[in-house]
Amino acid sequence: MNRRSFIQFGLVTAGGAGTGPLNSSALPLYRVQDAASASEKAEFPPAEAGKALGWAQDGTLANLDIAAEGSAVFGETGRRLASTSSVLQARSLLDPMASFFRDGVTNDDDNFAALENVVTGKDFDLGEFTYAVSVVPMRNRYTNGKWSIAGTIFDADQNDGMISSDADTGVLSNSVYASPITGLLSRGGRSTRQLFGLLWSQGSLATGPSRAGVLLGIYSWATGNVSAILAARQSGAQIPQSVVAASEETIASHGFRAFLAASIFSRHAGESGFQGATRRSHTGAQHTFNIGSVDAYAGGGHGLDIRCKPARGLLHDTSLTIISGGMGYSSGGALVFSDRKNAPTTIATASPVFNKKGTLTGFTNFVSGSGYSDDVDVYYMEASGNQSGNIGTANGCAAAGDNSGNLFSQRSVVGKAASFGVNVGQSGKGGSSVQASCGGNYSGQENTSNNVGAVTLASSGGLSAGAFSLVMAASFCQAKADQAVAMGRRVINNVALSLAGGSEARGAASASNRKIHLYFDSGNVEISGTLTQNKVFTDIAKMFENAEPGVPIAVGALVTLDGRKVRLANAGDVFFSVHTRTYAILLGDTGFTWAGRYLTNDHGEMLTQQIPDPDWQALVPDPDWPSIIPNPAHPVFDDVVDDKGNAKRGGDGSLLRYAVSEPTVPNPRQPAKIPNPVPQALITVPVENPDYNSLLDQVPRSKRREQWTPMLLQGEAFMHVTADVQPNDYIEPVAPGIGGKSTRPTGFRCMEIMTPFDRGKGYAIALGLRV
Repeated sequence: MNRRSFIQFGLVTAGGAGTGPLNSSALPLYRVQDAASASEKAEFPPAEAGKALGWAQDGTLANLDIAAEGSAVFGETGRRLASTSSVLQARSLLDPMASFFRDGVTNDDDNFAALENVVTGKDFDLGEFTYAVSVVPMRNRYTNGKWSIAGTIFDADQNDGMISSDADTGVLSNSVYASPITGLLSRGGRSTRQLFGLLWSQGSLATGPSRAGVLLGIYSWATGNVSAILAARQSGAQIPQSVVAASEETIASHGFRAFLAASIFSRHAGESGFQGATRRSHTGAQHTFNIGSVDAYAGGGHGLDIRCKPARGLLHDTSLTIISGGMGYSSGGALVFSDRKNAPTTIATASPVFNKKGTLTGFTNFVSGSGYSDDVDVYYMEASGNQSGNIGTANGCAAAGDNSGNLFSQRSVVGKAASFGVNVGQSGKGGSSVQASCGGNYSGQENTSNNVGAVTLASSGGLSAGAFSLVMAASFCQAKADQAVAMGRRVINNVALSLAGGSEARGAASASNRKIHLYFDSGNVEISGTLTQNKVFTDIAKMFENAEPGVPIAVGALVTLDGRKVRLANAGDVFFSVHTRTYAILLGDTGFTWAGRYLTNDHGEMLTQQIPDPDWQALVPDPDWPSIIPNPAHPVFDDVVDDKGNAKRGGDGSLLRYAVSEPTVPNPRQPAKIPNPVPQALITVPVENPDYNSLLDQVPRSKRREQWTPMLLQGEAFMHVTADVQPNDYIEPVAPGIGGKSTRPTGFRCMEIMTPFDRGKGYAIALGLRV
């Protein structure tokens, strides 16, 4: 025990009634490592009333005035020493480890535990002995000795911190720590004695419940449990598990867990936020971020600041002061009162009141709480905005919906109802907006998507207002019906399940500006311009069933009708045409489905009927269902300890503790269902033939040549002719499938002989025109 320890341990020799002073000549001098030889040979001076034995400034043992030195310095041990006359008892009092094994083999855990139950926060000289222990005792400081842990010898002199290239910092470990929330076991590691640090800083502060530090800071503060400032200016890490690095005037102000880096004038007030290379940006709600952004807001509202001062542990409405009401907040969230030190006896609750701008104006339904400390963080957790963020944005981009975001955009907003909404590559003075779930604006400017699944793509000034509607490659176009698509310029598509395109240089958007319209439910097409075709030879044809099943008709053969079926044309047939394969338009084919799938009336018109919309759902997710809820396990607390590892106590003697649990957690239950507020609509559909079998594969008629033949209705076609046919001749059947020169006008006229007469084939090939 060195001089300082000798005095701190409290050697008191004041005599009392019935007790004589200790016989100093019979008491062997206690070994003092750093004492001068004269001091080592000094005898204890006679006891004096009101005096205590201690080291004088000249290095000798002397009776010191208790009042002057402070009786708390000497303690119970000195008083006991003053009343004993046994050398053995005195030695035990002077050397509390005299009875320890200290042989480096026999375990001394119980001995150190007994010592630290009585004495903590003191310095002890181990006397160059080796002590066998399982874990290093940490409630006192031990020097000048060694520890034997599992047969390995370690120096007991510990630095407050440890930097080593060849030693395991976990060797001198306290017991493994188990998370009070998940039960996860930590790996063993060293506990430093100083839990607050300030290095190479100016005008900075490191304080709080425990474990806070400032490194290379200027006018900065780390006050949260496990918080740090790194190379920052006028910045604060004042919430648990927060770091502010390489930043200026950036603060992790409310909530839990934040990492703010390379940012300026930015704030975090939520649970689990990240900001990197931002300016004037904010994160809130849960698991939100801003990266490379200016004036960006992730998680809903921002700027709310409420100060809380409980009175004698009571937290009520008068304990709160609204420093700033913020803006952009919405109702439905939770006001959190997070005590950083104590477990409240009763939890305070309140409902915030916001105005139309989302600014906090007051509280209602306030329920007071008790047992609060003087360190209570008050913040608001939005009901939406979780898992949202902004990347590469500027000029006020905001992500307020769950799982929403803005990427490489400016002046763009994803509203609170727009979960899974996104703006990508949006610009323009007016900005872009997503106001419904699963909506988005991509590569454009000043667009709006305000219905579920609504999207604008490569658009300017577009509005996608129908459910799952799309405005693309457009300027000032609008898709106002469900599953409608609008393209072009100043076009409105207000017909569901259709695509409309067009262009108008002036005026407002209108459905009258359509130039083409495709209807997905019927397959109809409307156009206002010319339909052109790029094949060299073109015609219009229709599929007819072969009169002789199983026998294909040669391409170019003249054909005629036998009722509704087609056969080779013979001499004398007045009506005839040709089997063509150069059609631009083919009627009567069945490329999609069986021709008889839908029933028709007596005039061939498709029959339709109205049925309830089968996609309508009687129950839909409750839009007010909270995505976050109060944590049922909260609060979970751990002890606040000093730099010696001792639990701290308040002025009333109660243990000081800090919260290690979160006040709110994601709602683990599935969203509640409510009756659909939108009534089930009737939709018009074709009447399906009961004989239709959807399991059968459909083969188009044009692929079944042995059953069906495309016959020319109008236009040019190749045909088989005799050797005497010349250009400008009329043509009529002269043999099965072959045409010859006609002396009268017929429906076909030869334009050109494309292939000369081949005796082996028995025909030439002419290009004929149906007239």
